[in-house]
Amino acid sequence: MTKHASENCGVGRTLVLWKYQQDPKCPRCDQPEDTEHVILCRGCGADDIWQANIRKLTSSLTKRETHSAIQEAILRRLYQWRYRQTFSTFDDEEVNTAIAHQDSIGWKNFLEGLPAKQWQQLQQRHYTTIGSHRTGRKWIRKLLRHLHTLAFDQWKHRNEVKHRTLRPRHAKMIADLEEEIIDLYIAGTEDLAVEDHHHFNVPLTEILGRNLSSKKAWLHNVHSAKRRKKRKRLNDPDYDDTSRKRSRIFLWMRTNRAE
Repeated sequence: MTKHASENCGVGRTLVLWKYQQDPKCPRCDQPEDTEHVILCRGCGADDIWQANIRKLTSSLTKRETHSAIQEAILRRLYQWRYRQTFSTFDDEEVNTAIAHQDSIGWKNFLEGLPAKQWQQLQQRHYTTIGSHRTGRKWIRKLLRHLHTLAFDQWKHRNEVKHRTLRPRHAKMIADLEEEIIDLYIAGTEDLAVEDHHHFNVPLTEILGRNLSSKKAWLHNVHSAKRRKKRKRLNDPDYDDTSRKRSRIFLWMRTNRAE
């Protein structure tokens, strides 16, 4: 939570500062990504994760006898904040005061453990009024735990999309990789030493049908063999004719970071 609150984690803008990627785009929607965007993003099914946790939060608030005005205010304001709607006011003046303080503190901060003190005070007063032995202190602790889950599950979902699904930029890199394989295959054994001709002993369709790591290995091996032959012919150990496109492909092959 500390890393998320300080943006000292792997979101787009931080990864650019750390020089791990070229742009700050969100893996779910391609918008600039900071930690607030991770919570607010609505791409790739993020809304479903949010709504599922809101239902759990609503059920928990009801189960713990939350004052109806408090429950309505928190749930409505979270909805308005996430979906970029105009903030509304409420009939209960004390709830309006609590809402105003939380607006000032911030709703991202609310999810990160910084509630307005009025929430606990109002809920404690409600418990006293209805003769409940529950406490406002325990109520706010459980609320913050649910809010932490609400925020953290958006982060988990974002990472699932980034690391375990085929994103558009990675799909393009795979297409570029296969195009490069086709170009090298058509060129054939030209500029290759005899001992490296074996790379072309299988049909092109078989190479393209292999898994990604095997295709990367074939491209790397053939390209390295061609460079060795040219260096030997030119008697220049530093010779390198790698194109910009091919450099991007090899960078992606090494780091799995698509530009």
